[in-house]
Amino acid sequence: MTVYSINDLEKLTGIKAHTLRIWEKRYGILEPRRTATNIRYYEDEDIKKLLNVALLNRHGYKISTIAGMTQEEILEKVSDLTMVDIDPADQLDALTLSMIELDEDKFNRIIDKHTTQRGFEEMLFDIFFPLLDKVSSMWMSGSFKRVHEYFLSNMINRKVVAAIESLGVKESRAPQRKVLIFLTGESIYELSFMLSHYMLRNRGFRVVNIGEQVLPQDILDAVTLCKPDYLFTFHAKQTGGEDFDSLLSSLIGHGVRKPIIVSGVPPGERDARFENVVKLGTLEQTIAYFEMIAGM
Repeated sequence: MTVYSINDLEKLTGIKAHTLRIWEKRYGILEPRRTATNIRYYEDEDIKKLLNVALLNRHGYKISTIAGMTQEEILEKVSDLTMVDIDPADQLDALTLSMIELDEDKFNRIIDKHTTQRGFEEMLFDIFFPLLDKVSSMWMSGSFKRVHEYFLSNMINRKVVAAIESLGVKESRAPQRKVLIFLTGESIYELSFMLSHYMLRNRGFRVVNIGEQVLPQDILDAVTLCKPDYLFTFHAKQTGGEDFDSLLSSLIGHGVRKPIIVSGVPPGERDARFENVVKLGTLEQTIAYFEMIAGM
C-alpha cells in the first residue's frame, strides 16, 4: 500500500496544505488516517478523490456543494467536464489520476485529445514535462510505487516512438545536417533522449540514433561510418571509474573534431576545457541551441 503525506497531496493537486486541512475540518472532504504518533497520512483512494474535487472546484463548484455529492455524482460531473475541451491544468490532473490507477485507456485518450487539439510538441510542454516535474520528487521520496514509474515511462516512450515514425522521411534539396545521438554509462535521461530524437527530426535534422549504454569505440565507429555534423548526448554518470569528461577527452583524443553537444550538465560543471564541446543544462536550452544552428 502506498501512503502519502499532506505535503504529497499539495504537490500532486496544487492545493495548499492549509486549505486541505480546512476542507477536512469543515466539509469532511477527506478523512486522513493517523500514525501511532498522530501524523496524518493518506492512501490512493484519497488522492483519486482529491484530484477530482480539485478539478470540479476549478470549474466553479463550491467545496460545500462538492462535499454534499456522492462519489458517483463527483465522477459523473468530472466525466462530463472531461468530455469537452479542458485546459492543460485539468488534463494534467486527469493524467495524474490515470497514472495512479494504471489506466492505459484513459491515459491514451487524454494524450491523443491534447495532441489533436494543440500538436504533439505542445502536448509535451503542456502536459508531459509538468507531469514529470510533478511526480519526480515523489518517486525519490518513495511516495509512488516503482510500477507507477514504469507505467509512465512506458506510455510516454510509446507515444514518442509513434510520433517519430509519423514524421516520415522529409525530402529536401539542401543536405540535412546530421546529428549522431547516443547515451553512455548510467543515465537518468532515457526519456529525454527519445524526446530529443523527435525534436531534432521535427526541426529538419537527420538523426542517427545508436542507442543507449554505448561504448566509446562504438561512438568512434559511428563517427567514421556516418560522418555526422554534430554529436549529441546527455551527461551521464560513468561506470568503471571513468567520469564523463574522460569520455569526452577520449573522443577528442581519437580525432573527433565535430561539435559535441552535451545536455543535462549539472550546475557548476560547465567549463571550456574542450573547444568543440558545448555543455548545456536543460532540454529546453538544448533545443533552443539546435534551433539557432538551424536558423529557426
